[in-house]
Amino acid sequence: MDLSIIVPVYNEEVIMEEKVRAIVDFFSTRRLTWEFIIVDDGSGDGTRRLLEACKEKYPQLNVISITHRGKGAAVREGFLRGTGDWLLFFDVDLSTPLIMFDAFWAKRNERKVLIGSRALPDAHVKTHQWWLKERVGKFGNTLTRILLPIPFRDTQCGFKMYPGSFRQLLPLSVTNGAAFDIEWLLIAANNGYDVEEIPVEWTNRVESKFGMGEYLKAIYELGKVVAMQRKGKYIK
Repeated sequence: MDLSIIVPVYNEEVIMEEKVRAIVDFFSTRRLTWEFIIVDDGSGDGTRRLLEACKEKYPQLNVISITHRGKGAAVREGFLRGTGDWLLFFDVDLSTPLIMFDAFWAKRNERKVLIGSRALPDAHVKTHQWWLKERVGKFGNTLTRILLPIPFRDTQCGFKMYPGSFRQLLPLSVTNGAAFDIEWLLIAANNGYDVEEIPVEWTNRVESKFGMGEYLKAIYELGKVVAMQRKGKYIK
């Protein structure tokens, strides 16, 4: 299997059918073998019902349900269940358009993690977030670069691809919320993977579930990651 596509979801019934169809249609045009895993992070709306209906339409789709623990927990579960040589995850709202995948696939390397970036000069942010939300995000990224040895300009863009070998390092991760991106990049860098940022196009979606409260939780979780790093817990 070339690629495992992992998409975490939480209360996404409004956009679910449209986005699942777009994802299947896109990857069906690529000359590779792939599987599509959606991890439902304990949704309380009609997401699960819609996913069951989507499974009947699309045999490539595998749906996993977990109790609500956070995006990091959902993506981790998908990575552990995936069988692909490469593990791609992105947000179901498709803020980063799927066409960006082609640039990632072209740069794949067995010891390289590829991450989307909205902060590089060639990136294109078509629609920005609310100004305060954007500033909090930039503050969190600056704080991350000060406190941890990961110099990346944008750790939080929800479009990343990992080699399948990264699965063996997942037991080192403990963060279940939004700071899991930072933790996983740190684990990768500590264990000999190169990490490359790729400029992407990005559009803020009004349906995004990542609010100010999530940013604040991520900053709190960052403190835990810093403590784990100082104890040497992220090296296998």
